[in-house]
Amino acid sequence: MLALNLLAFLAHTFLDFIDTSYTFLRKVLGARKTFFNDFSTLTKYFFYPSWDALMDFMIKDLELKHPVPG
Repeated sequence: MLALNLLAFLAHTFLDFIDTSYTFLRKVLGARKTFFNDFSTLTKYFFYPSWDALMDFMIKDLELKHPVPG
């Protein structure tokens, strides 16, 4: 269990450094739990061809203006 928690922490830290969309959404949604609850619901009912497509969908449907278009 500890190994999975460490892996999750590393993945979140890595995403914070390399993915501006993820970082932006995390700041807007507040708690990490809120982001991953939304993430879980969306991926349960819809297929996204890529991580970027999912992030773009979340930003668009929350009607947010991404600070760094891409």
